[in-house]
Amino acid sequence: MVRKKKTWRIGATAVFATGLTLASRFDLAISSALSGLKQDGETFKLTIPRFASLLEIIGEWAPSMLAATSLLIVSQNEANSEKKYAKTMKKASYFLASGLAAYASTKTAQYLKLPCSKLSVVMIAAVSLVIAAFMYLLVGKIPKEAKARLHYPAAYTLAASIGVLSSVSAIKSIWGRERLRELVDRGKLEDFTPWYIPHFFSG
Repeated sequence: MVRKKKTWRIGATAVFATGLTLASRFDLAISSALSGLKQDGETFKLTIPRFASLLEIIGEWAPSMLAATSLLIVSQNEANSEKKYAKTMKKASYFLASGLAAYASTKTAQYLKLPCSKLSVVMIAAVSLVIAAFMYLLVGKIPKEAKARLHYPAAYTLAASIGVLSSVSAIKSIWGRERLRELVDRGKLEDFTPWYIPHFFSG
């Protein structure tokens, strides 16, 4: 039984390593196929499937909303036990939840290539405040006993979600690899590099 598990792990590792090597070798070809890259003379164009764009947007919202929900559960529990600072904690958690919603909203606007203007900033702020208010009311509807049971799972989820958001953002910034869409906007693919080559803050 132990030998079978070891063999399975070695096999899985070998398959993973092989897939990663092939993906690195054909990185540009895979990225081009998935994003629908087309060339018309010297002009490049991406036709990214809607489903792929939707998954990209969901990927930004999931950790943000998990963090916001967990934050509201933890803060409302703490407010129930610390009456003196209850209002301050509730207000702080609401605005922090709004900030997380604003982060996801900003990323969504970038993916949809919405123009950056004062109006779009106001819209993102308004949407974020509304989403946070809805979540605040929703979490407030959870019975106190149930919320108390959710306290530690929510705290762990909050820590994990913040860890994901901060580490991914940090790694992307440090690694500095340009996305295919950015290269297409510039009209040149010569700067495309495999994922394993870092550029340190340049992308």
